[in-house]
Order: sequence, then C-alpha cells, then structure tokens
Amino acid sequence: MAEYRPVTEAHRERYHAIMQQAFDLESGPEPSYAAEEPDDDPDVWPPALSDPRGLFVDGAEDADATEIVSTCKLYYLDATVRGEWTAIGGLGGVATPPEHRRNGYSRATIEGALDEYRENGVDFVALWPSTVRFYRALGWGVANRKTRVRVPPQQLAEIAGAPPAENGRFRQLDADEWERLRRVEVERAERFGLSLRRSEGWWRKRTLAAWPDGPAPYVYGYEVGDELRGYALLDARAGDDGRELRVQDLAGIDHEIERALLGFLANYDSQVDAVVLDGPLAGDLSELVPDPGELDVTESVGTMIRLTDVERGLESLSWPAALKERFVLDVTDPLLDLNDDQFVVSIADGEATVESAGGDLAGDASLGIGTLSRLAIGSIGVGDAERLRDLTVHDDGIRAELEAAFRPEPVYLREFF
Repeated sequence: MAEYRPVTEAHRERYHAIMQQAFDLESGPEPSYAAEEPDDDPDVWPPALSDPRGLFVDGAEDADATEIVSTCKLYYLDATVRGEWTAIGGLGGVATPPEHRRNGYSRATIEGALDEYRENGVDFVALWPSTVRFYRALGWGVANRKTRVRVPPQQLAEIAGAPPAENGRFRQLDADEWERLRRVEVERAERFGLSLRRSEGWWRKRTLAAWPDGPAPYVYGYEVGDELRGYALLDARAGDDGRELRVQDLAGIDHEIERALLGFLANYDSQVDAVVLDGPLAGDLSELVPDPGELDVTESVGTMIRLTDVERGLESLSWPAALKERFVLDVTDPLLDLNDDQFVVSIADGEATVESAGGDLAGDASLGIGTLSRLAIGSIGVGDAERLRDLTVHDDGIRAELEAAFRPEPVYLREFF
C-alpha cells in the first residue's frame, strides 16, 4: 500500500536522485548530493524554503523497509487573489522514476499534496506544469500565459522619455536591501492577481541567489531621494544569436517608472546584442518600441491553478459589495471527491455562502474544477470560459449574474518554483 508522507533524512539521497533524473536528465546520474536549487544545503534537512514529500511503498526485499516511488515539494507563498493577500500553495518537484511509472503514483502524490494543503487552510494551489495535458486531466486550469520578447537594446532607448523625477537616479543594490525591493513588489501587486510578497529567505536564497545553471542577478534600483520606486534583476548569458541581457524581474510603483527601467536597459547596448524580457511588460513592447518588427516574440503557458476546496475557496474571496446573486454550479473534479458536487453560491454584502446541494437542484451552470479555479481568481471571463473551456450555462437568464460575479482581471505569477 502506498503512503504519502514527509521525506526524512534517511531518504534524502534517493529523493534527490529522483529529482536529478526527472529535471536534469542530461547530466547523468549523480552518485552523491547535488544541489538543484539555490536554497538547497547538503548539511541541512529539510530544505529551508520547501517541504519535501514522497509516496512510499513497502520494499520488495525487506518487509520492514520502504521505498520512495514518487516525490513532490510544497511551498507556502503569500499572494494576491482578487485583491487580497492570502496563503497559496506552490506545488513543485512532482516526479516518478521510470521504473515506477504507469502505476498511478504521481496522481496519488498530487492527491496527497492537495489533501495536506487543504488541511492546512490553503484554498488555491499553483504549479509550473511539465505537461499541461497531464495537469488539466487532474483539475488544474491555466492561470496565465507567459510572453517573452527578445529586443535589440537600441529599441529601448526611446521608451523612457523624460526622467520620471528631477532628482531620480539608478543605483546598484544588494541582497541586504531586500525589504526595499519587497515594498516595490507589494505596490506592483495591486495590478496583478497571484503577485507574490516574497519573504526575506525567498529573496536571499532564491530570487537574488545564483541558481546551479546560471549567475546571480545584478540588481539595479531607481531611487528618488531615499525612496526606491523600481528595480530590475539582470544577468547576461550567451544566446543562439549573440549575448543576451536577461531580465529576471522588473517592477515599478507605476508604469512610468517601469518605462524608465526599460530605457535604462538600453545602456547595455555596447555589451549585449539583445534584451530578453518576459511578463506583462513584454506584451506591451510592441506598442512602446519604435519598430515592433524587430521584436522576437514567443508565448507559452505560465502557471496553472487549482482549488482544493470549492466551498471554503469561494467563501474566502472578496466579492463586489454591491453584488447580490444566487446561482447553482454543477462541478466535476477528477481527483477530489468533496469538489465533485453541486454547490449553491449565494453572494451578498461582499461575502459568499457556499453549500453543497448534492445534485438535488436544477443547476444553472456546469463546469470542471479547473475552469472554476480560473474564474475564481479572475484569469478567465464567463464568455471565454464558455467559448474555449468547459463552462456550460444552462439558463441564459443567469449569464449576466455569473459575469458580474466572475469578472476577469490581470493575473500573472512570476516566480518559478
């Protein structure tokens, strides 16, 4: 029988061996510990920022021994959902070695992780998918898409315009100024759902640290007096078409500051052939630069999102105060039985009450848990959920009420985990 539980020191080496093969196959087997993330420390267990979990089965040769057959790691993150700060889960490191695949172990590991998150009061879980098909089948929906742009630095020179402030300046910063960086991060969060409020440990050990396959970033800030109004995290690498300045993160307290930071990147024109930027600003560049024809634009899936508990998750959201609606949702969930149900949602005075109806009522709409999760955080609207996903509205008279309840808003989760 398989058991989901924490990975102890006794299974640390096997845990890392599974991670090595799953996420760095090209490097070959590692006979000893190899750090996979900047916060990993071979002398410390468990890791500082994540909670390692595994699925264990009885050993084939020793009845008293257990073998780890699948892994994952849990993160607890502060993020915005519908304009409010809340704890969300970050699920990473889902891996099953090839000799144990096709046995449902990854599915069981994920179900165990979702149960643990729910028991700990976490209503939304995000992940970076290795394959969208697999996670969609388990109830995740795409939270945001990721636009990446490769742009010649000369194109950015004309973006900044006049200096945002007469006494403003750009200055190189270091990790000891993480609190100032986070203040800017929090101000940016007002514009995007799933924005993070990173802890000191996360800033020092992840965001500003060197990953095994790359350098630590240069950190530049835009200051006015003693106030930090924006920052950019940068590193340079050799690309297929020359040296690239890669922008790991760029944030300002407003769009004007962010344009000034983009203009600052043009100062690297003597050192790099292109600047590589992703995120919402990357999607704006075709409108901002003088010649959008020189942009190399790619788009991919970003993060995916999932509710752990429909009743508690919808009740935890901040709803428009003037909204007064009632509707019945038939929800399907391929993984968690408590969500595979019919729910009555009543909204009034900015709060929702959600109750199971057990299928006894005529549903106003039916949808999968992945689509409901996207509607809940605002990453898709009702019309697109009908047209592109699996939302079916059974009563045309309720469509306007659903649209008022589930208004779309910008969503973008930047940090990889």
